[in-house]
Amino acid sequence: MDDGAAGPALALRRQVYRAGRHDDRDPFDAEARHLLVEDAAGGGLLATARLRHFGPDDDPTGGYTGRFYDLRPLAALRAHLLEVGRLCVRPGPAHPDVLRAVFAAITAEAERVSARYLFGCTSFPGTRPDVHRAPLAGLAGRRLEGALGAGIRPRGGESVPLGALAAPGTGVTEPLPPLLAMYLALGARVGRHVVIDRDLGTCHVFTLLDARAVPAGRLRALGRLAAAL
Repeated sequence: MDDGAAGPALALRRQVYRAGRHDDRDPFDAEARHLLVEDAAGGGLLATARLRHFGPDDDPTGGYTGRFYDLRPLAALRAHLLEVGRLCVRPGPAHPDVLRAVFAAITAEAERVSARYLFGCTSFPGTRPDVHRAPLAGLAGRRLEGALGAGIRPRGGESVPLGALAAPGTGVTEPLPPLLAMYLALGARVGRHVVIDRDLGTCHVFTLLDARAVPAGRLRALGRLAAAL
């Protein structure tokens, strides 16, 4: 990870999020660190993510995720937080273990800043949540509970309660987006709404990972991978 990595990161984001036609730069880039995962064989940039640390006295409501969700309950925890955003992988043939390498690097950064919680928006393609009824309905058992679940709500705009998306009929299946599947495997929880983002042409759920909830075996594996990066 390099504080001067914004250029390559923006180039990949332009390709992934803007179909190569528009710049994906926004005011939050200047406040973040830009993670790069590159092909060791010289094949270029494989993935990137934007990471922003908020200390106990910082206000996460002013970050990118705070544009969509009311994060005051998260701020009230007064914990070290790591916002993860704009995580994308280069289009084309799947590269072995690239997503695991991204998460290993994120884990290393979380440890560096002593982050207790990782959070962000995790997206599905397109702006119609009903198209993704099967995986979204399957998130019912992974929703945030208590004050965080009740308090972290959309700030406005277009949204749909997860509970309103009934599961489709038998035989209708759709896998979770790989990023969300990885988060859930690490113990993450999601918010109670799906928010539509017409700027990026996606719909997303608020995602929160308590670092203390990550299974020990997975944490050790990510640590070993991070050490090898």
